[in-house]
Amino acid sequence: MAEVVSLHSNAPVDGSAPVAYAQWCMELHLTEQQLNSLAVLSAQTGRSPDDLIRDALNRMLAHEKWFEDQVRIGIDQFSRGEFLEENEMDERVARLLRA
Repeated sequence: MAEVVSLHSNAPVDGSAPVAYAQWCMELHLTEQQLNSLAVLSAQTGRSPDDLIRDALNRMLAHEKWFEDQVRIGIDQFSRGEFLEENEMDERVARLLRA
């Protein structure tokens, strides 16, 4: 059975300056294994489960933003003709595998 962890936030909803804050609560349904792992990590680090989940979410969101930026960079490079032909890529991979 999944357990529920409640997260509370004071973050701006619309990404505006810190003046426009809203309170909201989210339920997160965790498996028993996830809940146990979270409890162990909380005990090991002395941090609350809410803090650990918020940090994990922040890292995931930052990674998603980074990934989107990298895709955009790649699309822009391709649009400018900045890419390797297949045979050039095959040669690079072969060199890397030999190294």
